[in-house]
Amino acid sequence: MNAALRYWMFQLPGFAGAGGALYLAVGFEWIGTWTALGGLGAWFLKDLLLYPFLKSSYAPATEIRDRYVGRAAVATEPLAPDGYVRIGRELWRARLVDPAQTAPAGAELEVAEREGLLLRVRPPQSASSESQV
Repeated sequence: MNAALRYWMFQLPGFAGAGGALYLAVGFEWIGTWTALGGLGAWFLKDLLLYPFLKSSYAPATEIRDRYVGRAAVATEPLAPDGYVRIGRELWRARLVDPAQTAPAGAELEVAEREGLLLRVRPPQSASSESQV
């Protein structure tokens, strides 16, 4: 299920609840029909305007997990084979794919996979192929 469908499915109960409350308010003559329709329109518009900011939260877990694979990371401390890396402004716990390897602080690495809150990293593929030439 894509992010947009998940988002709107989660918004549906709130929209239905607001619609029901406005229906009762019109029935008891607390507000007018046009006011109720305007309120329901405002509720829908709120959800529509918030979607661009929240869509990544509704993305399937596989999309979130794969978002880090292949990205560049920089070791903030020596990895032997565990330590911490920085990706952009985020600090992640990391482990080298090959436990026999080490990486000094400041080494540029590449994310090979993600296991929960642990990133498995390796030297960049282009760097390892250049060193073999």
